[in-house]
Amino acid sequence: MSDEKLDSFFSEGTVLRGTLKFKGILRFDGDFEGSIQSPDTLIVGETGKVRADIKSGKLFNFGDVHGDVKAEYKIHLYAKSNLKGDIEAPFVVMDETCHFEGGCKMPPPPKNMPQDKEPDAKKQAPPVKTVEMPKAPATPEVKKSGGWFGLILWMVSLFASKGA
Repeated sequence: MSDEKLDSFFSEGTVLRGTLKFKGILRFDGDFEGSIQSPDTLIVGETGKVRADIKSGKLFNFGDVHGDVKAEYKIHLYAKSNLKGDIEAPFVVMDETCHFEGGCKMPPPPKNMPQDKEPDAKKQAPPVKTVEMPKAPATPEVKKSGGWFGLILWMVSLFASKGA
């Protein structure tokens, strides 16, 4: 996570059915079927498979969601995520390569809109790769003889080449 900490986490392999109610930030990487209700933040991880109608403050989807989603503040569909169902939120963000199939409503934002802190699906940024660029060869310096002496040498070499 960026600045905010997870309050709850269900890892891959977790299977839940029913109604899920929570407060705080929940990350779900398992399988869920039913309904989800929270005034706070739901993160569906890359391995998360949620078959539920969702009402939350925010939804950050990295995985697979089938169901209608109503968020009080924001819905963000990340690259390679999937959402099938109708969505409603004042702010909707869809990254390239996400898949969305359904209807979308965007009501005006609430007056008490919280500052957004984006979650990180991998919990840390990938390492930065350094690319070495070859350096262009330096321009060879032109040797210049300075002053009158250089001019005289040049003239002597010029006359010497004509006389031969």
